[in-house]
Amino acid sequence: MPTYFKCSPEGQYYYPVKIDGQVIDLPGKIVGPDGKRVRLAWLRPELAEICQPGAAEMTKILTRLIGSLEEARAAHILLLTPPSSKSGTMMELVAEQLNEAMQQQNPKSEVNLFNAFVKGDTEAEVRKKLGLTAHDQDFEYVEYQPITSPVTKILGVRKSKLKKVLEQHEQFFIVDDVYSTGATIDAIKKLMIKVGGQSAREKIQTVTLAREVDAEKFEQQSLSESGVHSVIKIPTELVD
Repeated sequence: MPTYFKCSPEGQYYYPVKIDGQVIDLPGKIVGPDGKRVRLAWLRPELAEICQPGAAEMTKILTRLIGSLEEARAAHILLLTPPSSKSGTMMELVAEQLNEAMQQQNPKSEVNLFNAFVKGDTEAEVRKKLGLTAHDQDFEYVEYQPITSPVTKILGVRKSKLKKVLEQHEQFFIVDDVYSTGATIDAIKKLMIKVGGQSAREKIQTVTLAREVDAEKFEQQSLSESGVHSVIKIPTELVD
């Protein structure tokens, strides 16, 4: 099977992408155990050359999606992002740019960012990070397995804090840098439904900068599918 990656004269694999008109070479990175190793394009949202154009493109998608909503729902937008030290700055920039765009259309509109989810290896660890005791009832969590971890993780949140923001907004967008297996996105959705009820399910959409796609399905994969909208596709290829 032909590779989607290019190879430099030094023997380094990379995958070129265009984000907001700028061509960026994403380095190829091999991950996984022997026999199941995969080469993927390594996206680093903390870098300025990716953060700024990436935020601009995500804002364009969000603006388009919000434009198709009823006026009441479009006036109160909540962005929710997974816990990440790498993509945090980009998501804050997305919220800032989107708020400016919405204000121009409707001065009464508001866009807020919720980034109070916490992950850990155990429920006790997550409770501690949230400042909660072992018996505190203001806690909700789900188990999930992100693609970057060989073991199950815990994603938790202060129940009252999430419930308050869900009640204050009419439309929800989960925003992240990369959509791979969807495990983290699904975990956030489950928490939102646990806390906000089934009515929250219909108001959730997802916008990411990139979507990882198996090389065998790369050409057929759409950038918008099943409520997930992405700026670019990046391939994953088996190497052994």
